[in-house]
Amino acid sequence: MSFTAIFSTLGDKISFSALAFDWQIVVNAWHDYVNGLHDWHLTHPGFLLLMPFGIWAALFWGKRQIAVKHSTLEPHQNMVGLRGWTRRWSLLIVLSYVCLLGFVVNLDLAMTVPTVPEASQIKLAKTRFICIQKDSSGSMTTKLLKGMAEKSDADAAATNDKSAVKLDNGGAEKFVVQGEVKEQPKVLETRSDWATEVALYFIKRRMTMDLLNTDEVCLQRFDMDTYMVAPLSADKIALEMRVNHLNENVGGGTNFGGPTGFVTAVGPLQFAYDYFVREKKLHPDATFVDIMVTDGEDAIDPERRKELEDLYLSFDIKFYVVGLGDGWSNPDKPKDLELFARELQKLDPKSGFVFRASEPGEMTKAMQKIDENEKHEEMVKSVQTHREVDDAFIAAALAFYLLYLGLASLASRNP
Repeated sequence: MSFTAIFSTLGDKISFSALAFDWQIVVNAWHDYVNGLHDWHLTHPGFLLLMPFGIWAALFWGKRQIAVKHSTLEPHQNMVGLRGWTRRWSLLIVLSYVCLLGFVVNLDLAMTVPTVPEASQIKLAKTRFICIQKDSSGSMTTKLLKGMAEKSDADAAATNDKSAVKLDNGGAEKFVVQGEVKEQPKVLETRSDWATEVALYFIKRRMTMDLLNTDEVCLQRFDMDTYMVAPLSADKIALEMRVNHLNENVGGGTNFGGPTGFVTAVGPLQFAYDYFVREKKLHPDATFVDIMVTDGEDAIDPERRKELEDLYLSFDIKFYVVGLGDGWSNPDKPKDLELFARELQKLDPKSGFVFRASEPGEMTKAMQKIDENEKHEEMVKSVQTHREVDDAFIAAALAFYLLYLGLASLASRNP
């Protein structure tokens, strides 16, 4: 094939592609123009006040073309009646000034900046508010090992190994000194240690660094009372720094049911409900999730348990419990907290999940499963936006003006 044929073929392809692209632009502009007229929404409607003046100017210009003594008009000046009018105002002349009016109207509409609705955009709504509640009672000092015998709170507190600083104050003339402190690697042994570690794991896995597109997490710990360690936050770094405070002041008893009877301290179930009620007013469309990590060493009065179930169901709180220790492995003797979760799930299949963990790996798997469950139920919402289409009206105005010039010239008129 000769070079001439090659360049000719290449030129045809380029021209065809360019022509197809131009037609696409025209079709899109026409689509925007029709939608702008159909779904009327003007950003600056005040410019419509200029339209009557523009129309008047166009009509005045047409009248002036008849009144002015132009060499092409002189033969027709004395014509009267219908024939005279048609000779002076031919179809081309009428169409030319219609196009002039179209130019004026579209230019004015372009100044108002018309908009058209975009297709609805689906965006993920930030709908998860998750509280991690970690047991800090004395029984949590028990090592997390399979086969480890359950201890009462008093026994666990008595055997709690707390490092004490040894001082030398052997006389009035001696200074109080402290022996050299050696840094020891972090050793995770107790249930409390591992509960804190999986809370950190969940934060790192669940949250993102995008403050506007991540779930919010809060941290709470409880023994006889419940304490806020970190309120709901989308700041992943801040929560990672605060999570170690979950492991402070471990010891004492457990209070799931309070306040009830003579017990005035607030237990974790009531505390989470009260906190979520306040947040619900600010985020009415949110989903609230309560994750409790505990060995469940406390009884709940049946009547009080029913009250708490009603509160969680009325507010649609999703409840998860990660039960630590071998005490959760006997289904014939469920702990009171497990009974609470079971009864909750009978009435709400999306809540009341129980995970049993006798070793650290099982705790991690439980948090992974909770993370998967929540991701599968993400909520979405539609957001309607508008797009400016004033460029389509500018193009229409330009097209009308070019038609006006062409028709007026064909009619031998001075544009």
